[in-house]
Amino acid sequence: MICEDHAKGLVTNEIIASLGSFSQEKNILKQFARIGQCFSTTQHFKSLQPEEIIEREDVFNVDSSSGARYCMTDGGGLISKQMSDEINAKYGLLHCSAY
Repeated sequence: MICEDHAKGLVTNEIIASLGSFSQEKNILKQFARIGQCFSTTQHFKSLQPEEIIEREDVFNVDSSSGARYCMTDGGGLISKQMSDEINAKYGLLHCSAY
């Protein structure tokens, strides 16, 4: 949460715009997840080449009574066991359930 103060230049939409473009993500919850990552303690670990990234389709559920279609994917993503081991080694962790 932020308390806007136009006199001090604290305007929510301007702050979010300064973080980059999130418009390519059509799912509003995924947009919020991406924006939230900008304010988390997430640290850069490793840059990936495009060929190292596998994109997966979102998972959808259809409500049998209404026919409404709901996206069940949270946008968190997955990492390989190999990358998990690299992170553990770098930070001296035995096991971390966060990834």
